[in-house]
Amino acid sequence: MNEGIVAIILQWSMLCLIWMGSLDGPLRQIGLGRRSALAFVTAWIVCSFSSWQLYFLPVHVNVGGVLVPLLFAGWCWAAVPKKRRMPLLIATFMSAVMVFVVRKMLFFDPVLLVLEDTFLVPIVVVVILYGMTRSRLYHFFMLLLALPLSDALYMLSYLDQLTDLELGSGHAQDMFWLSFALWGVATVVWLVVYRGGTAVGRMAANLRVRSKTNPNR
Repeated sequence: MNEGIVAIILQWSMLCLIWMGSLDGPLRQIGLGRRSALAFVTAWIVCSFSSWQLYFLPVHVNVGGVLVPLLFAGWCWAAVPKKRRMPLLIATFMSAVMVFVVRKMLFFDPVLLVLEDTFLVPIVVVVILYGMTRSRLYHFFMLLLALPLSDALYMLSYLDQLTDLELGSGHAQDMFWLSFALWGVATVVWLVVYRGGTAVGRMAANLRVRSKTNPNR
């Protein structure tokens, strides 16, 4: 499959989910309405086909793969409580470095490639996110900032070996949107398990209370 195709499919899928109202709850947490989100994702899709050439480095920067996620991360940053911002920023940079190290390990030791890195890296990303925090807002911010940063670290590490580099390439966008999709699935599963466990706990507590108040026992 050509690089960037997975990203395009997932972008249009997200656009449909927003239009149907399926993401109204998460969007409210970051202060976005449905219309604003639709406009933002549409602009994101359009910008994915444009890139800028840096004058001081032989590097192209894809607007949709780098700049738009960073702008969206800035939007989420405003919703983060001030006392949580510095720890979140540190966790985000740590996550970016860990993803960079994983990609380097997969490059130098192909034996570790149980799956293609396009699919393996998103799994690692979701594990890192849930290892850092349980907040969906913080997860979202970390996805938007850590993945472009890790891609920049990875690509710039080959600056002396390649004559033309692209930050936020189709391959990087595939990993970003697969990470986003996998995080969404993991979040839904987490909520179902958590709420199910809470309901079971309440039922067990009610049964214990009833057994204690039953005079026949």
